[in-house]
Parts: sequence; structure tokens; C-alpha cells
Amino acid sequence: MAAIGNVYTRRDRRGRGLASQVTGGVAAELGRIGIGTVALNVRRSAERTARLYERLGFRAYCLFWEGRAERL
Repeated sequence: MAAIGNVYTRRDRRGRGLASQVTGGVAAELGRIGIGTVALNVRRSAERTARLYERLGFRAYCLFWEGRAERL
């Protein structure tokens, strides 16, 4: 299993397909070397990013909550 994370495109470089090329290339290489499960996280508010991942063949699996925990 592998995870892809922290993919970021500078604002002045967005809309050129760079994130798609990078994420797709990493996912393809992971598949080529035999990694069968690749996971990533995307914020629910990042609809454009979610659509990109869907175009690359990823599908939603489960929701997760991220936050700060405090011990009582």
C-alpha cells in the first residue's frame, strides 16, 4: 500500500494540468512496481481536486475527520 500526499500547485501555475501529470505519474509508477492499493486524502471543500482524482481513476472510499485532540 502507498499514499500520495502533499500535492500542491502554485497559484500562478494552476490550470495547466501539472497536478494531474504529477499525481498520475506517481500513481502509474506505483502500479508498475506492483503496489495494488494507493490512497490519498482530499478535503471535502476541494471539489476541483476531488474531480481530478476521480479522472485519474481514484474513487471515494470513506470520509475522515481531521482535527486537534486534547487529553482530558
